[in-house]
Amino acid sequence: MNDPFGLLGLTPRPLPGQELVREAYFRAAASHHPDAPSGDAAKFAEVKRAFEVLSDPAERLRALAGEGKGGPPDGDLFLIVGAAVDAARKAFAAAQSTAPLARALASGRLMEARRMVDECTSSVLSARAEAEAELERLDRAWPEVSPASLRTLSSRFRFLGKWESELAERRFDLTQAARDILPAPAGHIKDQP
Repeated sequence: MNDPFGLLGLTPRPLPGQELVREAYFRAAASHHPDAPSGDAAKFAEVKRAFEVLSDPAERLRALAGEGKGGPPDGDLFLIVGAAVDAARKAFAAAQSTAPLARALASGRLMEARRMVDECTSSVLSARAEAEAELERLDRAWPEVSPASLRTLSSRFRFLGKWESELAERRFDLTQAARDILPAPAGHIKDQP
């Protein structure tokens, strides 16, 4: 698929509007659906992929910019995320010990790692809000936007999305481990194994 915008009959731009993309997708999907009289399964699959690309800011910007890659959006944030994920993994591993003393000592590490993950998640969400504001600025300046700007923002969205997912997974692991280690509050009956 070379041009997801053209495939759906849309004018290329950084922020085409999700409702417009959805309407164009439904029109194209209806005409190319394999069950339609003039349907074409291969074309239908292309239309579906075009919709997926245009629905994701990182992929949409990459489609606009053409080939090329960008690095992490912010070196400091990259390091902060790495440190939080590393602390979470180590705390989770320590909590998996079968020795009662080691598990008791792990509770402090779990709480500290959870705090780090929560602070880092907040920073990532702030960076995502900044990226969305930048996307709106690029859309207003369209078409006088350089491909390099589009690639940089695309890369930023990709990394932020990966970091959000990774931090959510680490937070879940830490919550489960803490639930297994820490005593239940008074009056609470802990689940039986």
